[in-house]
Amino acid sequence: MPNEKIVLVLAFLSSILLTAALIQILRRTQIGQLFLDFPKARGLHASPVPRIGGIAIFASVWLQAGLWMQRDLITGIASLSLVLLAVSLLDDLRPLSALLRLLVHAGAAILVVWFWVKTFGLVQSRPSVVIGWLMSPLGALLIVFAIIWMTNLYNFMDGADGLAGGMSLIGFGAYTIAASQFMPNSPAAASIATLCAITSGAALGFLFFNFSPAKVFMGDAGAIPLGFLAATLGIHGVSVGLWQWWFPLLVFSPFIVDATVTLLKRIARHEKIWVAHRQHYYHRLILSGWNHRRVALSYYGLMVSCAASALAIRKVAFPAPMLAFWVVIYSLLLVFLRRHLQQRNLAKK
Repeated sequence: MPNEKIVLVLAFLSSILLTAALIQILRRTQIGQLFLDFPKARGLHASPVPRIGGIAIFASVWLQAGLWMQRDLITGIASLSLVLLAVSLLDDLRPLSALLRLLVHAGAAILVVWFWVKTFGLVQSRPSVVIGWLMSPLGALLIVFAIIWMTNLYNFMDGADGLAGGMSLIGFGAYTIAASQFMPNSPAAASIATLCAITSGAALGFLFFNFSPAKVFMGDAGAIPLGFLAATLGIHGVSVGLWQWWFPLLVFSPFIVDATVTLLKRIARHEKIWVAHRQHYYHRLILSGWNHRRVALSYYGLMVSCAASALAIRKVAFPAPMLAFWVVIYSLLLVFLRRHLQQRNLAKK
């Protein structure tokens, strides 16, 4: 095994241990009591749970990044997650207005796009579709919107035990595997692979305490920066030729599809989309009688399948059949879930 890949394995393992240790420490301090998550409109738990997972995850990520990574564009972009972490911690302590949070998320997304434009502006050949988009105002605006949406939808999907932790373990793990194939010839690939290995390991360390029954939650301080990293690292990977545009979309599609379909339905019903709710499919499954463990394991199966198929076809010249397959699968899943939930609701009556 090449030395670079040994580093990835060590970074992954050490991140697991450090995150788990930090959570154990935080649980025994007053910090755990300071960040209690009380039952509320969007929640599915009945008693207060400490929201300290995000603090431990990103303390571990950045401590490990300092140990294993060089300072470069990737760490510069990823450092914006610390800004999102700080604002999200404030929101966990005392809820901030939706507009203020959105402005911060938009500011981080705009800064990333500005970094990319400055970096790739001199690229004459424009080898990827993303670079072409970045060089046009409309394309850059769409990328900003995509980053904001991914940042927020990750938070929307963090409402059941083990769900966001599992998506982070599998999603960033898939990024790690894909980027590692270009090591040691690509510094960008090495940086992305290392950061994603660290993040995936931190997610697994967190899952030891978050899988049902959850002892801790990650809170906004975990979900918001993770969504931001999923978007920005995915887009950056496209920009430098590590994978095609569809790769990060397919890897994180279990979250993207659930959150996007739910949002579109709420818009169609003229609901206030910024108000907390329990209408995501994982919400509705739990409310229909599924337990957290069953929901998490079902989503894990979907996550692993999406990640594995994305990795399997990432070098295929014509991936359209597999992408069409997943469009059909998701369409059938949505139909099945609608009928299943209708039957469960009728049975309750």
